[in-house]
Amino acid sequence: MHSIQSSSTAQHHSTPFAATSKDEVSTRDQHDSNAPGEAHAFAQAGDADHQELLDWVGTDSMRAEWTTALLLWQTLATARSDESEHIATTVWGEFYGLARLDGIESLRQVNRKVLKRFSWYLHQRDLGHESIRIRMAVLREIFSTLVKLGVMKKLSRV
Repeated sequence: MHSIQSSSTAQHHSTPFAATSKDEVSTRDQHDSNAPGEAHAFAQAGDADHQELLDWVGTDSMRAEWTTALLLWQTLATARSDESEHIATTVWGEFYGLARLDGIESLRQVNRKVLKRFSWYLHQRDLGHESIRIRMAVLREIFSTLVKLGVMKKLSRV
């Protein structure tokens, strides 16, 4: 009988989209669906992977808060082009993903430490100085609008 590895190995990766280990892929490829115990274990591993993805994405109310905040900014932002809106949406998605990994659930939990970590994350991706500068400026513009609306608190120092 082949053993099915727990999906807990994926918890050591930064996102649930990280590749599974070679052994886990090999084990799943060789899975014998005629063995009821293995089929149940395989289904449980799939459920765990699905739950991990849901945990990473966040709750419905959390996604709604972050999405609504971006839509508010888009509605109120002046002189935006399609390109700037695309950049803002991309940056907001990147920031949301990193915030989730840091355990941030509410926009009110965002502080300068989280923003500094996001800047560090962008530098690690070797995006180039100008690209990073644009992303950070867009993010600060979004934050500024959301603070004025009372959706976010002013970023505190930590």
